[in-house]
Amino acid sequence: MKTHKICVLGDFGVGKTSLIRRYVFNAFAQDYHATLGVNLYKYEDEILFEEEPTRLRFMIWDVEGAAEPGPHAERYVVGASAALIVGDATRATALQTVSAYAEMFEEQAPGRPFALAFNKADLIAAPDPHAKLGLQELDARFGVEPLLTSALTGAGVREAFRKLGEQVLAYGL
Repeated sequence: MKTHKICVLGDFGVGKTSLIRRYVFNAFAQDYHATLGVNLYKYEDEILFEEEPTRLRFMIWDVEGAAEPGPHAERYVVGASAALIVGDATRATALQTVSAYAEMFEEQAPGRPFALAFNKADLIAAPDPHAKLGLQELDARFGVEPLLTSALTGAGVREAFRKLGEQVLAYGL
């Protein structure tokens, strides 16, 4: 079974590590420890692809956060099969930061799939969080439907990683 490198990218404190820990260990920790450099997580999952159960092995790269992508992030995405780009649904700057990371990933890994996740969705009180956050703009710009996730509750987390897995398989990576 081939191992797929998945980079998780985004600003400091958006919940990248928490999303990964929820996906890999089904756990959430209240304490916050900033990632320095990169942390690696290995995980196997079974997804439904073209109506067939398919096992995937991920090597998830939890990349140190920054307000905007820089040389460190560019180096880490080399060889990536895909990326999960994470924004904090409670921050006004989330759209700009997520857009900048998506542009960087497209430039560094042309043609590779990525997903956009807005974490901490459990803290958004709105009848239509997609409209409140302006997520339709990102969908139109990148052709990727942004997902709402919550590492705290687990909402949308497994779906985000599995959707990324489906895209990796669809691209034949």
